[in-house]
Amino acid sequence: MLKNTKVAEVVQKFSNLIDTTAYNDIKMKFKEILEDTRERVIGMDIRDEIYIHLQRVSESYSNMITFISDKLSALMEQFRKIAKDQDIIDRIEEGMLGVLDALKTIEIVVPSFKVPLSDLAIPEFKINLNKLQEFSIPDRISVPEITIFNSYTIPAFTIDFKEIKTNIIAIIDCIREYEIPKIEPEEIFGDLKVLYFINLPDLTLPEITLSQIKLPVINFPKLNIEDFEITMLPIPEIKVPEVPSEICLPVFGKLYGEFRLDSPFYTLVTAGVIQNSTTKFKTPQFTASLTSQGTSHVDLLDYSLDAMARVEAPRMKMLMFTETLKASHVAFSIDHKGSVTITGPSVEAAVTTTANVTTKMYLGNLVNKGILTLKSGVSAAMETSYNHNLNIPMAEISTQATMTQNIEAKMESGIVSGNIKNNGNGKWSIQDYSDEGTHKCDLGFTVNFGTATFTLEGETNSNAITIKKSIAIESVILSHIVVDAKAEAELPFLKSSIMSLKGEAHLGDLKIALTAFHDAELIGRLSGPVSYSLELLAQPFEIMFAFKNKGNTKIAFPLKLIGKADLQHDFDLIVNAEKQWLHWAASARFNQYKYNHNYTMENNDIEMFLHGTANGEANVDFLTLPLSIPEITVPYLEIKTPALKEFSLWEHAGIGSLLTTPQQSFNMNLKLNYLKNPEMHSINFDLGPIYSAMGDIIPVAFEHYRDRLVACMKDSYIKAKKQYSKHNIETFSQPPQILKVPEYTVPILNIEVSAFRAELPTLSYFVPKEVRTPSFKVPAIGFDVPSYTLVLPSLELPVIHLPESLSELTLPTIKLPAIQNKIWIPSMGNVSFGFSLKSSVVTLSVNADLHKESDVVMRLGALSTSVFQVLNGKLDGAASLTRKRGIQLATSVSVEHQNLKANHDCAVSLTKQSMETSMANNAKINLPFLNVEVNQELLGNTKTKPNVASKMKLKYTCTIPLIHSVAMGNIDHHLILEALTSYVSLETSTKGKTNILVMDGYSVEGDLEKNATLYLNANGLRSNVKFLLISNIDRKHELRSRNNIFHFDMEKKCAVELSLRRVYATMEYTSHNNVDFAFLDTQGKHTAKGTLEFVPLTTLKATVDSEADQSHGLGIAVLFQNIKIDISAEKQAFSWHSREELGAFIHSIDLITSNDEAEVRMDITGSVQAYIQFLKSLRLPVYHRSLWDVLRLDHANIKISNPQLLNASFSVVYTKSQDGILFTIPSKIVEDGIIFSIPELTLAVPGWVKQIPSSIRRIDMRIENYDLPDHLILPPVISIPAFDVPFTTLQVQPFIVDLKNLNIPNTITTTAFDIMLPGLPKISIPSYNIDTKISVGKMSFLSLKIPQHEITISSFQLPKSVSIGQHTIDLDEITRHFSNFESQTITIPEQMMEIPEIALYLPSSVFIPMFGSLAATWKLSSPIYKVETTAKVEKRDSNLLTEAKSTCTSTSNLLEYHLDATATLGFDHGVLHLNGKCNFIHSDVNVNWQHVFNQNMRVPHHTLNVDITSPTFADVSFRYASRKDGITASMSSPSSGFLGLYLQRRSLSQLHGKLFGRYLTNPGKDIDVLSVKTTLKNSEKLSMQMSWNKEFLHDCIEGFKERLPAITEAVLKFINKYHTAHFGFDLNRGGMKLKNTLTNVIEQAHRNVAESVNELQKLIDKLSSHKYEQVVDNMTTINKLVRSSMSDGQLNKHGEQLVEDALEAFFALLRNIKLSLPGSGEMTALEIYQNARRSVSIGVDGAVQRVSRLMDAIWNTVTSNIRKVEFTLPGTDIVVKGQEMLEELMTAWKSLLEQKARAVEIWREMSLEKILHSMTDVLQMCINKAKELIASLRAEHPDLGSKLDDIYVEGKNTMKSSKQHIEAAKKHLAQYKDLAKLNIQEVYNGMSMKQVNRHLEELISIVQSHLFGGLEDFQDLITNVIQDTGPYVRFSEKQLDIDIPFPFL
Repeated sequence: MLKNTKVAEVVQKFSNLIDTTAYNDIKMKFKEILEDTRERVIGMDIRDEIYIHLQRVSESYSNMITFISDKLSALMEQFRKIAKDQDIIDRIEEGMLGVLDALKTIEIVVPSFKVPLSDLAIPEFKINLNKLQEFSIPDRISVPEITIFNSYTIPAFTIDFKEIKTNIIAIIDCIREYEIPKIEPEEIFGDLKVLYFINLPDLTLPEITLSQIKLPVINFPKLNIEDFEITMLPIPEIKVPEVPSEICLPVFGKLYGEFRLDSPFYTLVTAGVIQNSTTKFKTPQFTASLTSQGTSHVDLLDYSLDAMARVEAPRMKMLMFTETLKASHVAFSIDHKGSVTITGPSVEAAVTTTANVTTKMYLGNLVNKGILTLKSGVSAAMETSYNHNLNIPMAEISTQATMTQNIEAKMESGIVSGNIKNNGNGKWSIQDYSDEGTHKCDLGFTVNFGTATFTLEGETNSNAITIKKSIAIESVILSHIVVDAKAEAELPFLKSSIMSLKGEAHLGDLKIALTAFHDAELIGRLSGPVSYSLELLAQPFEIMFAFKNKGNTKIAFPLKLIGKADLQHDFDLIVNAEKQWLHWAASARFNQYKYNHNYTMENNDIEMFLHGTANGEANVDFLTLPLSIPEITVPYLEIKTPALKEFSLWEHAGIGSLLTTPQQSFNMNLKLNYLKNPEMHSINFDLGPIYSAMGDIIPVAFEHYRDRLVACMKDSYIKAKKQYSKHNIETFSQPPQILKVPEYTVPILNIEVSAFRAELPTLSYFVPKEVRTPSFKVPAIGFDVPSYTLVLPSLELPVIHLPESLSELTLPTIKLPAIQNKIWIPSMGNVSFGFSLKSSVVTLSVNADLHKESDVVMRLGALSTSVFQVLNGKLDGAASLTRKRGIQLATSVSVEHQNLKANHDCAVSLTKQSMETSMANNAKINLPFLNVEVNQELLGNTKTKPNVASKMKLKYTCTIPLIHSVAMGNIDHHLILEALTSYVSLETSTKGKTNILVMDGYSVEGDLEKNATLYLNANGLRSNVKFLLISNIDRKHELRSRNNIFHFDMEKKCAVELSLRRVYATMEYTSHNNVDFAFLDTQGKHTAKGTLEFVPLTTLKATVDSEADQSHGLGIAVLFQNIKIDISAEKQAFSWHSREELGAFIHSIDLITSNDEAEVRMDITGSVQAYIQFLKSLRLPVYHRSLWDVLRLDHANIKISNPQLLNASFSVVYTKSQDGILFTIPSKIVEDGIIFSIPELTLAVPGWVKQIPSSIRRIDMRIENYDLPDHLILPPVISIPAFDVPFTTLQVQPFIVDLKNLNIPNTITTTAFDIMLPGLPKISIPSYNIDTKISVGKMSFLSLKIPQHEITISSFQLPKSVSIGQHTIDLDEITRHFSNFESQTITIPEQMMEIPEIALYLPSSVFIPMFGSLAATWKLSSPIYKVETTAKVEKRDSNLLTEAKSTCTSTSNLLEYHLDATATLGFDHGVLHLNGKCNFIHSDVNVNWQHVFNQNMRVPHHTLNVDITSPTFADVSFRYASRKDGITASMSSPSSGFLGLYLQRRSLSQLHGKLFGRYLTNPGKDIDVLSVKTTLKNSEKLSMQMSWNKEFLHDCIEGFKERLPAITEAVLKFINKYHTAHFGFDLNRGGMKLKNTLTNVIEQAHRNVAESVNELQKLIDKLSSHKYEQVVDNMTTINKLVRSSMSDGQLNKHGEQLVEDALEAFFALLRNIKLSLPGSGEMTALEIYQNARRSVSIGVDGAVQRVSRLMDAIWNTVTSNIRKVEFTLPGTDIVVKGQEMLEELMTAWKSLLEQKARAVEIWREMSLEKILHSMTDVLQMCINKAKELIASLRAEHPDLGSKLDDIYVEGKNTMKSSKQHIEAAKKHLAQYKDLAKLNIQEVYNGMSMKQVNRHLEELISIVQSHLFGGLEDFQDLITNVIQDTGPYVRFSEKQLDIDIPFPFL
């Protein structure tokens, strides 16, 4: 058989054997290695790896040096033991140590060199073997071009590490994707069988010795380069065929479309054609047309539309585009034609449009023609005509109108013009009014090079209106502007109106003139002439303005009343160099009322004045006429005002007592004059520089700017000249414009300037510019549109004529006066003021004068007289200023009035020796209820020392007889101020006292006292303030005894001391209070004290203590606060203690924070103390136990009579570590000081920094170029030369600052020097010694102690002159102008300022501590609950330990527990590990937690074990483990089973995971629940296999249902355990008690309701028996009244009394009746109604909100589809849009919600009282109506009494029926009670564990059915889906396979 076997089969089986045994595994392992390598490369940074290896080399080198050092040290120790001469050994050892130190810091310098056999040059570099990792490796290394052997060149290249990394990843990916090709054995061996191998001969290979193999010698012949030639092969000529340059495309033919709609009612045909209609080869033509026609039985829908557009080029010489449009309809027609013709020289466009409208009411015709021509310029013309006939018979409106408009516009190279002509006429008739008219308007404008004109002529004529207007404006640039406008009008209310405006502005004369007037005559109710005029003239140095307004009119009022009004208003203004004058006059008269005023103001060389007069007259006789007003009913309010007869406003309203006479008039005069003084004052000021500047600088500057302006104009002239010459355009000629400025004089300086004359340049508005349009070729037609050149004007204002004299223009002649060194200021003149006002009521006159003679005197007087005494008064005042012997000022003012009398006297005297001031003020105020007297005195002088003293006294008395109250008091204030040059002292004191008697029974007394002192000198500030306040309120008795009902006193002290040594402040506050009034009786004391002490750079201490005690009837209230702050260099602490007491309730809180060398701590403690015996009185319903028993306070061993304490505390402590890192500046202590040596640091200067100087030099070449060094050495050695400190006498000698060798001596001696600032006293700084000392510890400090010393401030005189530049201002010289005296010399004596000792500590090292430990503790303690929790984090060695402990004890076992947790986090040898455990102990459950996590460089490991043991419920275990290749997790319980999760990566191409479980019956067997396997096959597809087990899920659910009773029983047992412990019985008994309680509540409610119904029955019986007897009597009385025809309103009174009695009885019933409902206590009927109304409101709101949410959900779902709906109703033009429908619906919905809100708001505000009051009003109205009804029936029905008897009988029967209804209500209440008790019993019977378990099982069954139903639906869905996926997805009942090809990934 073997012989017949094919060799290919044998080879194939052998290959398969190798693949399955070795090859596949090798291949998989190789791929895993490649994948791992790829991941490592991706996460690798090549530069970092190089740095790591370099660091390892450095570490190896360091280890080698250390090893050598250790060996040499051991060798030296042996030598020391052997050798006797230790000196030699020491020298050898020193040498060895030096060598080792050199090796440790060795730095190899490699000089620059060239790589052999190449031209690559390597620059010099350094290698530090100890710091190889600091070697800088850039991201990219650029290698220049290299030449090897001077023949081969390697181009420059760049070594990019990121690119290398990318290439390595690409190579790995290529290797991974590479597949070794398999050779099919059948292709090699074919049908060869093993049988043939028998006949094959043996193949024997001889032995080969490799060393004997030799290669023969190969000789290459030498090539002769000299005669070497190469034959060049000829290249034949290649000919390329010609490529055509044009592309031929087929010509467009014809495009046709048609739309047709046929229906019985409407036919629509629309067709469109686009075609090539060319008939001749040289005349291309394209035509497009659109026709549409609609026919219908409805004429409104018939229409026809024809549109055509044609483009053609006849013989390719022109391009023509024509278009026509015709549309016809029953109501309108449109005919439109347009054409555009493009030829070589021009372009012309024309359009004609005709539109006609024909309807029954409106006939209209519109014709529009327009032409646009583009040739050398642009011209346009348009003609429009319109006429219509409108007739609306229903509205009686008819109009006929015709209008035409012609518009012409032209724009050429030198002119822009336009004309518009409008003509129109028409007739109109609107109801009873008809008219006809014409309108004509012509508008034109022309703008050429230098002139612009505008004209407007218009005229409108009709029977009612005539308007004419004309406007003419002419403007010549830089010459003049002339405006002439006129308008005339005639209107129905205006007989004539003429308005004119003329204005001129001439630049040459610098003159503006404007004249305007308006004359009109009014007719109608307002008639008469009115005129306005205005004149304005402005020319150099003069302005004139005049405005006049005048009117004489008559006004026709109703009732044939006529009023006459006259008005005159004039305003004139003249301003010139000689005077300034203003005049304003006005007069007005209306019948007998007159008013006029006249004001004149003028300023001239002699005086300035303002004069004014005003007067008026009025007659108010109409106020004396009596008035009669009838009774008036106020609308809507139904209120009637009483009638008024013979009422006089003059007599009864009090107007006569105010005005005294009906003839009223007033007269006012005002005069203000200022008479100028011819005397002058001079101020020395050198005006020579100003004159020289005007003579030298101004002409030069003028010539400079003149030349620049002329040069700019020349440039503009040259540019404009080129354009004008280019286009052969001549500029217009106009006479030269001359600017004239008359001569004038500059005021103050008296500089005379001569007249000025200059010729102005000529400007133009436009510059001709050439505009060229682009040429293009029309597609398809092939016509070439040429380019057109247009010359159009451009607005630039160029210069077209430049006068030659302009470049030689000079300034006018300036005549300067003789040079003066003074500025003259006019002296003050005399001022007088007078004002008087006279009227029938009051007369007022005011006079004031200010005269300057030898002295300055001012007087003021005012006098007022009136028939009213309160308006009489007098004011006198005088002031004088004397300058003979110094300056003396005296003032006095006096005021006299019946309520006020005051005097003021003041005197100020200023001499050379001293200054004195005195002031006295006295005032007395007398009012009917208030009297005040004020005296004030102020004295001050500088004779012995500067001092000021002030005294003020105030006394007042206030009397209010209405309430029998009197208040009296006084206030005294004193102030003393002393100010010497060495100190300032201030003392103030204020005392006040008041006494108030209120209602003759209460006395209020108060005392106030305040004293303050202030002392300030050069060394410090001291201040003291004391404040005292006492207030008492006493009640007076009849026996003259007093009872204090209120007392309050307060004392406050404050002291402050400030100096350079310290800041110290104290504050004390004390107050007492006592209140004994009515029910309030309390006494209290409040104290507070605070201190602050601050020593600069040393300590800060602050203490605040406050205590408040207040006693009252309820107990004592105490508040205590204590705050302390202590900050120093050794310790910083803050504490706060607070304690509050209110009776037996005490609350306190403490906060302490501190920081010292050992730890940082924060402690917070709070406690609450109170009595809790009230808990025994709080009993729970149903349980009948108190809260004391529920909380099991008896088990806490506490006494009920003692207060109990609740304490809580929190503490955080950080313990500092003594280990750390110390950074010290190298130093060395010598005998005379200390030497600091800062190590030298060399920094390479970057290249961009070196380029900064050159970049700056490129910006500014003036800056010298500076070359920066290549390296920067820090710190540098700084050499400072000798220099003098500015403003001081200090001279600093030269010195050198070398931070590498900084020597600080033990004693530093300073040099004394003076500080001298300009204008300030000299400050002398003495010489002193500064002691230095170094203190060494964990941190080193350099202490500097500056001793106490004094600074001297020299004496100083205040200067009398001030220098500003080269000018000096002498203050004495200024004072001499006012008075003949010199200012006093003020000298400040020498001062000494004491500087205290100062100590500075400068650190010379920095210590960074390591982390120590952090602990936090939380404690809570109470009688029934105590808990203590501690958390701590501590560093031990290289590990971080954390601990957490918590213990709780309580009277309730449910709350007791113990927690103990620890965790250790460490990092050793590159491995991160975390070990933690936790133990939680409780009486019902114990939890044990273990957590281990290890993370190294390659393999992580993580485990988590949780064990839960519970005697009450069940035990549970949880296990979790994760590794690099997989995750396992499980959860198990002895009572439930096992559930596990397994996920593992078996290889790089295979991932497997499953979820499995184990039954309790067979714990050793795994049951797979879900299994997933993912495999990568053949590098072409990804295969996923998924299988599941539904039976396991079914078994789990069924098992859960079987164990459900046990679960509920365990939960119930757990609840009953603690329920019984706290309440004494289980839930079953509690449910029985709840049922019985609800039953009793229902019984009680039933009894209460029954009693209430019985009360209602009794009330009705009482009403029927008692009230109706009164009704019978009333009925009898009414019968009598009706029969006897009485009309005095007794029936109304009886009805009102009956209604009031019924409502009072009903209100009493509602307020008194109390009902008890289930779930609530007893409530009255009103309260029940209010609760019901509130519940209904809440229910309605909730329902509306739910409906709103539902509507919003429906709205959001539906609106998105409805918004898009839009259609047209057939046969109409109505478009229905969904958006509009939604908006209307939304509006309706919002309106509905608003109505709902208003209804609910009305319901909420509708209280029962309002309803009953409304019923009362209705009943009252009914009674009134009944009265009217009976009155009307009394005459018609005499037998009304018998009918009323019948009504009474019916009412009595009604009362009987109400009794029957009440009995029925009682019956229904009994039925409701029985039904409620039955429902409660049914609910109680249903609340059993069997029912609960049954309902839970039903719920689980429902969920189970839905779950399995969903799984089946999912299977069906998958089955339907895989029908389209073909072979990629395979699905069965328990398995799903998916193959995903890679192209789809």
